[in-house]
Amino acid sequence: MTTIPFDTHKIVKELQEAGFDEPQAEAVVSAMGAAVVGNLATKADLQEFRAATQADIRELRNEFKSDMQEHRAATKADLQEHRNATQADIKELRAATQADMQEHRNATQADIKELRAATQADMQEHRNATQADIRELRNEFKSDMQAMELRIMLRMGGLIVAGVGLIIALDKLV
Repeated sequence: MTTIPFDTHKIVKELQEAGFDEPQAEAVVSAMGAAVVGNLATKADLQEFRAATQADIRELRNEFKSDMQEHRAATKADLQEHRNATQADIKELRAATQADMQEHRNATQADIKELRAATQADMQEHRNATQADIRELRNEFKSDMQAMELRIMLRMGGLIVAGVGLIIALDKLV
């Protein structure tokens, strides 16, 4: 027999005082008791609920652990995949950078050779021009020297003539 968790006799008396006859008051209290008792959980119900809840929690824990292990494995696999892809990208970039550097090195060396050849050509041109200038200056110097020698010889000749004339004049005077 189920026990109703309230004083039914007291409620029947209150209903009778409110104008219910005894069978009506008892029927209302009985219906209220059935409704309340139908919604009340017994200790057995609570123990059954607790056991089911604990089983559900264990199952959820196991599922969670399994999910975590799967996610951990998937994450590790993803990380490894990204690591491998990154390493491949680095290798590719390194190779491209080395190729670019070699290309720039070759271009720079070609530019240096070109500049060296141009510089040597310019130096040879200046050397030739300088040598031509030196030859021209030598020729001018020779011409100037010859002209000077001629003037000196003419002056010396004039002095000799004057000296001879002076000797002759002195000789006549004496």
